[in-house]
Amino acid sequence: MAASKLQALWNHPAGPKTIHFWAPTFKWGISIANIADFAKPPEKISYPQQIGRDAYYNIIYCYILWTSPSTKHTYAACCMHVWIT
Repeated sequence: MAASKLQALWNHPAGPKTIHFWAPTFKWGISIANIADFAKPPEKISYPQQIGRDAYYNIIYCYILWTSPSTKHTYAACCMHVWIT
């Protein structure tokens, strides 16, 4: 039973063999890293990197909502979360 569920997950069109699985996974990893940065002293944080990241995710978030407002909610939520952290 478990093997058939794992095989179904593995062969799913948005499963681990596709970019549709790994891209959001790594984007959530960036968000978790930003939350971990809250514990760092301010002088250890790279402000140009944070500004670049904020600009990038703001543009991507707006583009996602503009091109497909009723789909890709998970990706939009991930971009919004990275942007606000």
